[in-house]
Amino acid sequence: MNEIKSSETNKLEEINLKSNENKNSPFKKFFRKVKDVVALLFWAFILIKLFVFDIDVYLVNKVSSKYVFLLDYKFVFFVGVLALIWIFTRSAKVLIVGLYVVFYPLIVVFWKVPVFIFKQKSWVLAFALLNFVISFFMSLKYNFIKVALYIVFATLIFSFSNPFLLWASIIVISSILILTFVHKFILLIRPSEVFKAYKSMLNRVETNENKFSSMSLDESIKNIPIEQLTETQLEKRRTSLHNSIITNRLFLFTANKLRDYQKSRLNFVSYILSVVSITIMTVLSFSLINFAMFKIDSSMFNYDKYPSFYTFFYYTFNDLLSNPIAELEPALPMTQIVAMLGTFFTFLIGAIFVGLIFSVRSQRYDEELTDIVKRINNHGGELETFIKEEYKIKSLEDALLEVEKMKGSLVKLIYKFTESINK
Repeated sequence: MNEIKSSETNKLEEINLKSNENKNSPFKKFFRKVKDVVALLFWAFILIKLFVFDIDVYLVNKVSSKYVFLLDYKFVFFVGVLALIWIFTRSAKVLIVGLYVVFYPLIVVFWKVPVFIFKQKSWVLAFALLNFVISFFMSLKYNFIKVALYIVFATLIFSFSNPFLLWASIIVISSILILTFVHKFILLIRPSEVFKAYKSMLNRVETNENKFSSMSLDESIKNIPIEQLTETQLEKRRTSLHNSIITNRLFLFTANKLRDYQKSRLNFVSYILSVVSITIMTVLSFSLINFAMFKIDSSMFNYDKYPSFYTFFYYTFNDLLSNPIAELEPALPMTQIVAMLGTFFTFLIGAIFVGLIFSVRSQRYDEELTDIVKRINNHGGELETFIKEEYKIKSLEDALLEVEKMKGSLVKLIYKFTESINK
């Protein structure tokens, strides 16, 4: 029997080794890199096509202008090529790769970034990501409506020349931009959405009178001395004690890592990214507004040759930096007013940056985070006292020694948490 078991174990090890070798083979690694490159090129093409210029038309014109009409059938062409590849490969991998490319931005955000952070073994980065996710979902409704409306009316500007639709698009995009700035300034004086979520969870725990009831020892064995417990009763006691300790370690571990996150000042990186994102939105919004006004009446601008959207993007970017360009200039009071408003919004971006980095917000951020860390630590301390009283144990070290006899997989996790807490 032992020989059979050992041979089966060897076979399983060989299978696992072969599967790991296949996963890490040079071809597999190369294929994964090719997938990422294709996905990046695809999304770069989409973004350039939508917001800069018709890159496909430009490239085809470089080859021969008589083939430009074929671009009207590019969707049919790509579907046909995909179908042909699928026929000859007879594999679902083609479909999987296609879905990978289409959903690449989501894969990056929800898979590649978390995996990268896990590989770095940095809890500071992990908490930064967690805070970002909490903040995103706390404002999910607001962000979704804003982005959806923005995309719809930006598409109207690109697709139509009707003055009514263009003016409506200008009003909506201007309103979204103004509301975004108002929201940013409100965040300077209002508690962070992330901390509101943390505090809400802590308040629920603190107001619950029976918050440790789920970790209480079973009444049937509570008053029986350990020496008199049967093996089954001992296992039940250790399981309950195990769950209580891991909850205690989790409280203290979370507080410890949040304190490390606070010391890292990684929140300043999020402030900078916030300023970068609103800067990009400002440039894009004024580019769309100027482009729409040009489509309504081209005499609003002076230009040497017929401008593309990229020209307006380039003009807006330089205009926000008070660096006019010769290729495009505002010719009428209306477009000149828009140019001045662009400069005004540049000052607002600077004010937001100063407010985020140097204002009371950063001090309040520290105070709020310190309060949350203190409250989590208190819960850990209260739970430790509860464990000693409930299980009649002198110290948590004794509790760990008792739990260690379980040889469970989470026992190692408890020791890792403890080691990290004591650093």
